[in-house]
Parts: sequence; C-alpha cells; structure tokens
Amino acid sequence: MLLYYIQAAALSVLLWSGHYEVTIADKTFMLPLNSLLAFIWGVLLTNNFDRVPSFVLFSIGWMMLACNAQARRAPSPWEQARSYMPLLKAALFGTYIEDSIAVNEGAAEMEVYRRQLEENAERRKRVDAEYQRKLNEELGNDAADDQDDDEIVSTKQRILDKLSVNPVMLPFKSTLYPIQKQLRKRVLQLRIGTSIVTWQDRPH
Repeated sequence: MLLYYIQAAALSVLLWSGHYEVTIADKTFMLPLNSLLAFIWGVLLTNNFDRVPSFVLFSIGWMMLACNAQARRAPSPWEQARSYMPLLKAALFGTYIEDSIAVNEGAAEMEVYRRQLEENAERRKRVDAEYQRKLNEELGNDAADDQDDDEIVSTKQRILDKLSVNPVMLPFKSTLYPIQKQLRKRVLQLRIGTSIVTWQDRPH
C-alpha cells in the first residue's frame, strides 16, 4: 500500500493534477500546488546545486503536509487526522479545542471509502501478479507458478511448528532472546514513527 501511495503521489506531481481546493467568486478551483513547488525547486536546484541541503530540509515539512492532506481525505471525522493549524496553535499557545463530532458521523461514507481503498489495493495486486506472471513466462520460469499457494503456506507453517517445539533451539535462547528484545524496541520505534508521519499521534 505504501508503494501504491508513493506511485500515485509521483504521478499526481508529474501530471500536474489539481489537489488544493481554492474558492474564488463562488467558483472552486483545484490547484496543482505540489507540482508547482516541485517545478520551482527543480529550477532552483538546476541554477544552484548548493541549495540541496535547503531542499532536503524543506522536503521534510513538504512530506508531512502531504501526508496530513492524505490522512484528512477520510470522510469520517473520527478517522481524519488533525489539521496542522490547530496543532500549531496548541504547540505555540498551549490550548487545543476539540471539534464536536456526532455519534456515527460519516460512518456510511467511511465504509464506502474503505471499500474503495480495498478495491484499489486488490486491483494493484492483480496488476502486479499479472505483470509477474508475464515476466516469468518471458524468462522461462513457469515452474515457479506450478506450486500451489496453499502448499507453500502449509510448508511454511510446518517449519514454524517444528521450530517452536524443537528443543534443539533452547540452547540458543541466551543468544536469540536479547535479539528479540532489540527487535521489539525497533518495532515500537517504527510504529511511533509511522504514527507521526501518518498524523495519527493525536493530542489527548
């Protein structure tokens, strides 16, 4: 899904797709703000390559704002990320005003939105699978498709079952357990980082 969103964002920038809504004289326009910023930075970097550090620092804020805009597309206010302006006011002035949300507000729209995301993910998987199948046919690796998926899953499960009850692995506990603790710490850090990037680390 992450690769899908990255590809969609890259195409949106390259094709100058409008995404920023502006209302002028009761008329709504969609401005390609991200494409405009990418074009400006491309011109600046072409003229002076020493601006790369500035672009890298700018990209951090640019990415966070883009992630916030993506997270706020959810039709349900219960699922939407907080806008950056209230968060900025809370950081500067120490006050945060919670929005009033009704019970089950936007629930039906959110269900349709989730179904669309799942359909897009399934469509992407089918496209990738079809591409991989054609690639295997061109490379002459048709034998890789002969093995059934259920057989692969059952084989992996049998291996995992053997490892979980195999007493031969017990002497390695003193070596593997510290590694597991380090992996747990890294997973927690990754989850915290993901919640920050996706604007799900909301104030309480």
